[in-house]
Amino acid sequence: MKRSSAQSGTTDSEQGEKRSRRPSLMEELEGSQAAIDAVDRDCCRELIKVQRRFDSQKRPLYEARALLLRRIPKFWLQVFTGHPLVLVTEVEFRAFQYLADFTVDDNIDDLGSYSVSLTFSSGNPMFPERELLKKVKFNKLEQPYDDDDDATESLSVTIEARTVSWTKEALSLMKSSSS
Repeated sequence: MKRSSAQSGTTDSEQGEKRSRRPSLMEELEGSQAAIDAVDRDCCRELIKVQRRFDSQKRPLYEARALLLRRIPKFWLQVFTGHPLVLVTEVEFRAFQYLADFTVDDNIDDLGSYSVSLTFSSGNPMFPERELLKKVKFNKLEQPYDDDDDATESLSVTIEARTVSWTKEALSLMKSSSS
């Protein structure tokens, strides 16, 4: 049975005041989601710490494996050209003939930054550099993009890559393939 305001002893304006003092359902949901997001952020931080610990244990194993892979002729060329989702251009194909090592260093900081290194043997006709390195660094922003949302952690990304000194042969191939 439904009770009217008069039956409960409160006026309609008193009930309206009580409702306005209570957080709305949306505010309660947002608060709940913010708490979940905070736990997720803590989880991510802990996962990266654990991952970094095990990555350091795997590093010597990767180095030993890399020595074995170097004994397989043109191993990395086969990996990249044989992958169904990787398209290799003519210039890349020629450079990959000299690819001796491919290394990814994950989680180099607590935000998950990483670097990718390609090491080439001498004689590469596409460029003289022996190592190409790309670093992807995640940085916490001092001022988040969304001031109203305390639950999200805003990050920016800085990418550093070494400049490639393409040879005339490589530039000619690139020009002819784009025509």
